[in-house]
Amino acid sequence: MKLAPSIRELMRPADPAATAPLPEPAAREAAYHRIVANPPAVPPGSTARSPGPPHTSRPEPAARDAAYHRIAVNPPGTVPSSRQRSPGRRRRTVLALAAALTAGVVTGAVVLSSSGGTAYAATPPPLRYRPPVGGTPEAAAELGRLARVAAEQPAPRGDVTRIHWRSWALSTRVEGAHDTTTSTLVVEDFDRTQRPSGVTVVRRILDGTTSRPRVEHDPPAALAGEPVPGTPDAMRTWLTTDQPDIDTAAGVNDAVVDLLTSHVLTPVQQSALLRMIAATPGLLYRGTVRDRAGREGEAFTAESAANGLPTQYTVVVDPATGRILGQESMLTRDAGALNVPVPSVIEYEVYLTSEVRGG
Repeated sequence: MKLAPSIRELMRPADPAATAPLPEPAAREAAYHRIVANPPAVPPGSTARSPGPPHTSRPEPAARDAAYHRIAVNPPGTVPSSRQRSPGRRRRTVLALAAALTAGVVTGAVVLSSSGGTAYAATPPPLRYRPPVGGTPEAAAELGRLARVAAEQPAPRGDVTRIHWRSWALSTRVEGAHDTTTSTLVVEDFDRTQRPSGVTVVRRILDGTTSRPRVEHDPPAALAGEPVPGTPDAMRTWLTTDQPDIDTAAGVNDAVVDLLTSHVLTPVQQSALLRMIAATPGLLYRGTVRDRAGREGEAFTAESAANGLPTQYTVVVDPATGRILGQESMLTRDAGALNVPVPSVIEYEVYLTSEVRGG
């Protein structure tokens, strides 16, 4: 029975990195040997039988490529997780290991486990930045230019707002006497509609072949019901009430996710948001990039360890409108107890629709 191809086909609809290009042969071979060929170590004092020596024979190139795509490139299916929360709440649980999974809720998922953290979970490949020709401008200057583009967009009209976005995250739990690490890949699709009568969120857990929608009536979020400021300083102060460490790249990232998943911004507000982001410590302009939805954007990155591990935070901006297309979090130097290689993308959001319309 050709189980591997059938599993790949089953999971393909939930794969947010399906269009990712195949890495060079040397990178594929290194990933294969790291993930497949090296057996996990037996923890000290364990009664488990030794797994024996590492594999020494190399499969044919086609088999190695298939293994790489199956394990390292294409994220498998997804599960509900206690990391899930109502949109518009602080996103601090990606690296908070104890809050990652709730026992008994795993359904239709691929769960990757290891003893001592030696088996790597599959994560999508990093974004590929294309530096500009003729020199790289300063991040603040380029974001200032994009802020002017955003301010020139037409103002939306209507009393109904709709936000549609997709979220991918790696949830991890470490437990037991032998520090068994369990990682689960979570892909969720959110469609949030706000009318004068209230807010409705349709959440879909993408599990490969179907999406299981669940309608929720979103409780008041920390930022809900208040007007979004229209200047960078006022917006920073306002966001600080829910994100005290907004002076770090991690805090800015979390605050922006909360804002963009709860409010449709006016051109003035979008411009102020970009100018606020421009003040992030260590911000760099990385050039153009194709985001996870295949759209062209401009990428800006900054690093912070405020969430527990050294992480690079990326924001992708549409050069034509100044709207934010997506955000990513990638471990850069240390994975801690997470069973992922370094670097590894551990979370991203793709903002597909943010609109205002008449009721």
